[in-house]
Amino acid sequence: MTKQLPPSIAKRRTIQSLLAVSAIGLGVAGVMTQIDRGNPAEAAQAEDPAQPSELAELTYSRVHELRRQNGLENKDLAALGLTQSETSAVLTRLVQWCETNEAAITSARQAVITAKRNLREQQRLVRVGQASERQKSDADGKAQALADAEHAYASLLNNGAVNAIEAPGIDLAKASRWQAGSLLSDRLDHELRLIPGMDTGRAGMLESESARLGTAVEDVLLPSEQRALQSLRETRRSSMAGVLVAEAVVLPVPEGLRGEELLDAAPAGE
Repeated sequence: MTKQLPPSIAKRRTIQSLLAVSAIGLGVAGVMTQIDRGNPAEAAQAEDPAQPSELAELTYSRVHELRRQNGLENKDLAALGLTQSETSAVLTRLVQWCETNEAAITSARQAVITAKRNLREQQRLVRVGQASERQKSDADGKAQALADAEHAYASLLNNGAVNAIEAPGIDLAKASRWQAGSLLSDRLDHELRLIPGMDTGRAGMLESESARLGTAVEDVLLPSEQRALQSLRETRRSSMAGVLVAEAVVLPVPEGLRGEELLDAAPAGE
């Protein structure tokens, strides 16, 4: 037979068992609550550190324009032989510069828009015979005002490009080659202006010779320049993969621009 415990002892042991079960239940509930809520620090660490951040559409468009006008597109960076990390440094500086100088860029761009509108309006008045003598004589002044505004805007963007190519960690030889080539950006193709020794004098001779023969500038290069051009193309091919990866991380296309035409960097109203 099972030995019966005295009522007082049996009652005390029953209470102890109930307390133990409650404690276990509370412990499990606490663990489940912690699992439910998650640890913010651990969640942050679980995020992909390379996940690109969303850029403002206007910032993205301005960076795009700056790169296009100053020889910092993917083909240029790859031809220079920039590594993935060097490309990331350059593009990061471009984004930071455009964000920091947003007001100055907008002001300079608006000056171009205003000067262009003024010139177009004057040309319209002359065309329809409604321009006064003073307006007719002021044509050169308005054209010069537009040229000055465009030069100021281009110079401002060039400052951003120089700031980017001089980012810490960029090979100085590559930066120097870009700076020399940037002086020829309005005269030669991106590859030709990166040929070692190419300067304004040599570019002028090539332009004259190609015009005389009615052929492309590339066709009148010296043998040594042709070999240098071939080397640049090989460098571009081998470096392009890293450049594209860096661009995807630093300059992700904003959601609003995916599948659409790139926004004009100019304020509305041009």
